[in-house]
Amino acid sequence: MYREIPFRGHARRRREKEFRATFSKELFIRFGKRTTANEDFLFRGDGMYRETPVSRLSTRRETGVSRYIFRGETMRFVTYIQQDHTKIGALIDEHSLVDLNRGYLDLLCAQGSAEKSQEVFASSLKELLEGGENALHTARKILSIAQKDLRRQPDSTPRPWLVSLDAVRLMAPIPDPSKVVAIGQNYRDHCLEQNVPIPDRPIIFAKFPTAVIGPNEPIVWDPSLTDQVDFEAELGVVIGKCARHVPQEQAFDYIAGYVNGNDVSARDLQFSDRQWVRGKSLDTFCPIGPYLVTQDEVPDPQNLAIRAILNDVVMQDSSTRHMIFSVAYLIEFITRAFTLLPGDIILTGTPHGVGVFRNPKIFMQPGDTITIEVEHLGALSNPCRAEHVE
Repeated sequence: MYREIPFRGHARRRREKEFRATFSKELFIRFGKRTTANEDFLFRGDGMYRETPVSRLSTRRETGVSRYIFRGETMRFVTYIQQDHTKIGALIDEHSLVDLNRGYLDLLCAQGSAEKSQEVFASSLKELLEGGENALHTARKILSIAQKDLRRQPDSTPRPWLVSLDAVRLMAPIPDPSKVVAIGQNYRDHCLEQNVPIPDRPIIFAKFPTAVIGPNEPIVWDPSLTDQVDFEAELGVVIGKCARHVPQEQAFDYIAGYVNGNDVSARDLQFSDRQWVRGKSLDTFCPIGPYLVTQDEVPDPQNLAIRAILNDVVMQDSSTRHMIFSVAYLIEFITRAFTLLPGDIILTGTPHGVGVFRNPKIFMQPGDTITIEVEHLGALSNPCRAEHVE
């Protein structure tokens, strides 16, 4: 199978000139082959390539992106804690959300749009995703009715399903995925900054689910265990349904949406172990959030700005177009080996600018705040804290 260098949709033409010189140089160095003006390249996992006419490339139609935060059918799902109870909701605007379970009873059932066959619509976002298209349709209907009700009566009428974001604590949207699959060295600029070859196939490792935390939760480590804690801004892909042997042409059918992710890494453990799982799976080392954005807001995941900001200083500033292996190819590659379940998360790699490859090196310290921003996905901020274990 082939993986597509990210010339996708209408954005391909805008980016072609920028990438052509870089790719031509890279191809000449590695394969003795220069590009020409009318060539587009699809690479195989073994590093070989073939030319493919533009008309034969599999593209996804890109739509205009509104400057408004909430629009159309886009859903921003959240998991939150209110009065010691874990609940799920969908953002109405930047200040409030609809409690999906209370909305199911008070909006859908009360208006006769659904039968009250159950007290709980879904106990978690993972359960909602497991419910498939019907559950997502119901969630969209709840949000739509809530928005119409607010527009029709924008007053102080009691609405038990309406929740202020100031009154809750957001958790990771999927706080308990069955697995977090991470990809190493998946950005060209990240490979260049560490002076390593561009990989011929995806480098896969795992982060344990116990590492997952949400926005504003502290990243915690024992200084006697590690003193080289680094940040990695990443686009997270949330799987929407059971996926096995998925060709990349169908990969987007299996995506529920996207999240910001931070692949926090203890570099001293990572490099001394010679494999990455321990150094990347310490408790709290996988911040996710602040919400799950459905994929209709992200028509092209290969064209998103991505940043990491440490204490108000931009450390990483790149674009997902610099990925070596696209989101679709990663899903094909991963599901050829093992099954992805609803709620599973793929962290798709990080661009250049991580602390360990700077001169001098920069690592996170207790008292720091790290923020991850991927275009359309909001901002994920986490403070850093030391944990002294006797």
